[in-house]
Amino acid sequence: MADEPVAMDEAEPPPRGLLCIECESHAAVVRCLDCEESFCRPCVEALHRRGKRSEHRREAILGAVMAAPVVDAPAPAPTPASAAGEPGSPLPAPNAGEVAMDLGKPGEEGAPAGDSQMSVDDGGAKAPPPPAAADDAEMGGAGAAGGEEEDEEGVADNTFFTECVPLRLSPEERELLKILESALEVSEYTDNVDTIRSYGKEHRMLEGLKEMYNMLTGLAVAAKPGRAGERLVVDHYADNAELFRRAFEVGRRYKVMNPEKLRTTYGKLMYLLQDAGSRRFVDHTKVQPVEALETVKGFLGRRGKAATRLLRDRRLRLATREIVNDGSKTAAQVQKELAAKRTAQAELKRKYATPSAAGAGGGGPEAMVPALPLTEDDIQRVLDSLGDADNYVTYNVRPVQRMLELLEENFSPNAPEKGYSLEIGGGSRYFKGGGSYGIGRYGGLGGSAKLSHDHATQYTFVRQSLTLWVNVMQSMYRLWYAADRDLLNSQDHYSLWNTGQGLNRVQRCPHVSSEMRRILSEVQSRCGPWVGLSVVHLGDRDVPNALMFIDKYTQIPRILAPIVRAVDSIEDLMDGHEAVHNYVEENWGSARALRMQILCDFFRYAFDGDGDDGGSCIDGRLTSTWNWCSRIEKKKFNHYFMLAGFQGFDGDFK
Repeated sequence: MADEPVAMDEAEPPPRGLLCIECESHAAVVRCLDCEESFCRPCVEALHRRGKRSEHRREAILGAVMAAPVVDAPAPAPTPASAAGEPGSPLPAPNAGEVAMDLGKPGEEGAPAGDSQMSVDDGGAKAPPPPAAADDAEMGGAGAAGGEEEDEEGVADNTFFTECVPLRLSPEERELLKILESALEVSEYTDNVDTIRSYGKEHRMLEGLKEMYNMLTGLAVAAKPGRAGERLVVDHYADNAELFRRAFEVGRRYKVMNPEKLRTTYGKLMYLLQDAGSRRFVDHTKVQPVEALETVKGFLGRRGKAATRLLRDRRLRLATREIVNDGSKTAAQVQKELAAKRTAQAELKRKYATPSAAGAGGGGPEAMVPALPLTEDDIQRVLDSLGDADNYVTYNVRPVQRMLELLEENFSPNAPEKGYSLEIGGGSRYFKGGGSYGIGRYGGLGGSAKLSHDHATQYTFVRQSLTLWVNVMQSMYRLWYAADRDLLNSQDHYSLWNTGQGLNRVQRCPHVSSEMRRILSEVQSRCGPWVGLSVVHLGDRDVPNALMFIDKYTQIPRILAPIVRAVDSIEDLMDGHEAVHNYVEENWGSARALRMQILCDFFRYAFDGDGDDGGSCIDGRLTSTWNWCSRIEKKKFNHYFMLAGFQGFDGDFK
């Protein structure tokens, strides 16, 4: 390929608004009343760390940066946590909420920082609509149907779930995925670009992009011997722009469908596309590398209005549901369900497949332009994609819902059982008497709680947190698509900050913020008075960008599934192995005592505020849980976890 000279535009200006007087690059969020100047969060902390400046008075900047605080409205009566939804249902119950900003004192958790720290309040402003789907279709707002509500005979509304379901990869796309993975494995783009050294950064970015384009081209040529590969040998990158776009879209879509994959390369891909999609690099390479993710809805939409009616057919759920034998079904019942599923799939193919005589006019007279034909293979691909999505959401929701059931089955909301109270207190000491070594951070059941809750308050705090996680898991596809749009939004430029965990790209997350407001509003409207803060850190030092946010919440099933598996298998292991039976009896006395100690320890110290910011905010709850996981080897029941097959909470990085 021709190596064109580098002619870079000047750096693009930061988003409009009030800028920090010190760095002149970040949005100002705090005003010092004594200095009479406005600062961003990092600068105000750096300049007011010592001396007389540390005593300066500060106030949050309102207006264009932060919404004004509002008075809390009376919360509705609480409802049982079990109403959070069935573990196998991927259809969240949308319920629009109203939003207000959560303001606090400077330096405290409620204070404004970064993009948004939001809370939901019934008396605030209306929540903005959810983000549009990547295929430019509306994602369905809070008023969209959350389940299969039939509006006429034979018609069901599956829109809320199906609009963000990614399309399963075709065999050709899987070949592209292999090429992309190989290129990302050897690329050192982020190592060379995201450094404290700013001199020559744009040149390093351009060289890294060219290297990626060259590797993709070379690997594609090697994968297609003969004339097909020869046609990819071109003089300009723009001639292979379609190859690059398709490869990058396939990688992004595959990650959405399989969050446990590409764990070491997905971040590199998204950061590279953040830079490659900016105007100055697109103008230089003549390559626009970002295109919308392919969804089931978009795939059917290009095949005419008649094809999109498939998503409203009442047989769709039967044709895509997972057939699971949990031990309560006979072989005949399983075969009957499988036959019904195959029959539903055959009926859908027969009804919606484009007749061969119609050719490309499958859209019928309703279509404004000729639509692509919808073949039976296309319908099967759509059904398989929806089936994959149903299984994915079920896998994410099931361990969270089961943990919620264990809380309600084994603990009373108000009257604690002797020896198994959920009460926690601030500091390292939780019980009267005894030395700090035995009850400190790693001793016994101890942790380093920053919250002080009695049993009833802690029970409610844990129940509300798990209910929120259920709703988040049900909306993971929508959050993935919102995160993808936020990361690749060329209008929202990122800044490189030292967040205390190294250099990170800090970027606004408006679409993720909107979706989280919807979820949080729905949960708070059902759970009654909210315990703890309603702050959601996005685009700040705690959660720098949408990639960090989505990575954080994909860990929830990886954390809870091993715990649920260990707790539910106690009796089976004791009945099947005499050595395990004797071990449990000697150390805990009974299976129930072991179960209660595990659950009590988890519900107390995985939700004790053991996070950097106090732990009662929305993200701090998950941080506390992850800190509990890091101390599992210090727990008395760690050896039982290993006997139950526990290997870790991180999953597989391959």
